[in-house]
Amino acid sequence: MIPPRVHRHRYFGVLAPNSPLRAAVTALALAATTSPPAANAEPAAEPAHRRAARSAWALLLARIYEVFPLVCPICGGPMRIIAFITDAPTVRDILVHLGELTACQFNRWYVRQRTDDIRLGRVTMRNDLTDRPSRASVPRDFGRCNDGAGTRNHTGRTMINVVVPTNRIGRARQAERVVDAQGRFGCGMNLRAMWSRLCTAGAATLVFAIAACGEMAHLPVTAGIGPSPTLPPPQHALIPTVNIAPAKGWPPGAMPRAAPGTTVGAFARDLDHPRWLYVLPNGDVLVAETNAPPKPDDGNGIKGWLMGLVMKWAGAGVPSANRITLLRDTDGDGVADFRSVLIDGVNSPFGMALVGGQLYVAASDAVLRFPYLAGTNRIAEPGIKVVDLPAGTINHHWTKNLIASADGTKLYVTVGSNSNVAERGMAVEEGRAAIWEVDIKSGAHRIFAGGLRNPNGLAWEPRSGALWTVVNERDELGSDLVPDYMTSVRDDAFYGWPYSYYGQHVDERVAPPRPDLVANAIAPDYALGAHTASLGLAASAGNTLPATFADGMFVGQHGSWNRRPYSGYKVIFVPFENGKPSGGAPVDVLTGFLSDDGDAFGRPVGVVLDKQGALLVADDVGNMIWRVTSRR
Repeated sequence: MIPPRVHRHRYFGVLAPNSPLRAAVTALALAATTSPPAANAEPAAEPAHRRAARSAWALLLARIYEVFPLVCPICGGPMRIIAFITDAPTVRDILVHLGELTACQFNRWYVRQRTDDIRLGRVTMRNDLTDRPSRASVPRDFGRCNDGAGTRNHTGRTMINVVVPTNRIGRARQAERVVDAQGRFGCGMNLRAMWSRLCTAGAATLVFAIAACGEMAHLPVTAGIGPSPTLPPPQHALIPTVNIAPAKGWPPGAMPRAAPGTTVGAFARDLDHPRWLYVLPNGDVLVAETNAPPKPDDGNGIKGWLMGLVMKWAGAGVPSANRITLLRDTDGDGVADFRSVLIDGVNSPFGMALVGGQLYVAASDAVLRFPYLAGTNRIAEPGIKVVDLPAGTINHHWTKNLIASADGTKLYVTVGSNSNVAERGMAVEEGRAAIWEVDIKSGAHRIFAGGLRNPNGLAWEPRSGALWTVVNERDELGSDLVPDYMTSVRDDAFYGWPYSYYGQHVDERVAPPRPDLVANAIAPDYALGAHTASLGLAASAGNTLPATFADGMFVGQHGSWNRRPYSGYKVIFVPFENGKPSGGAPVDVLTGFLSDDGDAFGRPVGVVLDKQGALLVADDVGNMIWRVTSRR
């Protein structure tokens, strides 16, 4: 977006130190203003939508500066930042009520910009595009800068930064000085130094700042777990909560913590973003080494660009290997000692299922069929397309899983939504947020169940024979909403997305509303906690773990990127009774994927039982397959 010239009658001030973030956000904020009025014209009444836009940008700055740690350029101590881009009282109130954060604090001040020059006390800084003098001023009660130790005080001196916009594309002139009470210049940073820092820090600084933004959870994550989770009122914010656990990988000798009575070891190492697992009848283990396909229209705009950086920071930005690797434990010691690329060149493969002599693979854009013989190490034949799946240049939720029916005549395929809450319109959601039923022979398909924002794991419950899935619910309603969940899937049922969540709780962001659909929305069976990113699902039948895990389902929780504090980052077990969750609390199976400092050693995804009844867990950040067994 090309920012037009700022109105001369706007309030437009920033009190901040020499931060590269300030320049970046300021350039964005210019886009919220309008073109200048005609010469000698009285300022027109500002339209409500423009006032709202400027208020939004002011809140953006306030949120970033409130929590982003910056260092005082004079004393080296930490700083508290106050910023504004509006005279709207509501925004001013927001700024006034920012909490005390640091030892070094600056007084709030307001600059009224009536010309392209700014006058600070007796110091005038002139825009190079005009010769007109200014009449704006700053209160004389300049602040006190203290490094917190009391050794270097700068009484009566304050770092002042004033943004003086020009009509150059995407740039803002910055005049910056330290001014004492008599209006004399002190030390400061010039425009060239500012832009040098901006170029050096670049996008990483902005992402780091955004990552520190957002509200805190008011409830423990356990409040959003169980058959009747607590659903507090939605929390709406200009900046959605972003709380990234940077992907680091496992240090030498480190591994997850296993549940009492069990132990964990590495089944396979040095994989390339392993996401999903499938065990063949002969005990060979297939792992989908995969990541998102190219989807150029999913990252449009500032929000899309930032989310792309966030995902890279969380470990999801690596290129897709586009292959299925076969792992074999030839000596039965619980460690794969043979590996081979079984299939490659598939567009972001994910779900796998063997039916007869055919291996079915869900790619990001189609279900493919490959011939398979027991013991095969490599399939050279190209896949035969069974059915196209929704894909395209957005393909927001790209992972497609599948499971075969007991009689081998049908496949059930998960297809996630193309957005958070249909903000791109419902036309791009055709066939999405659903589980498909696909005829294996003909490829004919129908929507088996809808309103499931991003279903991933699939499993058959052995007692009832019902199909179960885990679903990632919507974002941007706060750290406490909405819980991800697991549920039995009823034929022709609707589970709410995008119009409602967890049954009939209406999401008022979605327009136009559909009360007719909401009236029929089904509440899921069991909540798994807000933003846990529950992905993997495996029924426990046939496992050789302790009796605690005899009846229920294992769930791989990839972990949150948008909740403060974190949630997920573990493998849990949900106990069942008579084919349904018993209502008890889940049991932690594997934990320790996060460091004490909030770094991600690993992130669990797919879960499956191997032929010996041990639990295998794919870890796409650690590039490992973990194996959980009973302790001897």
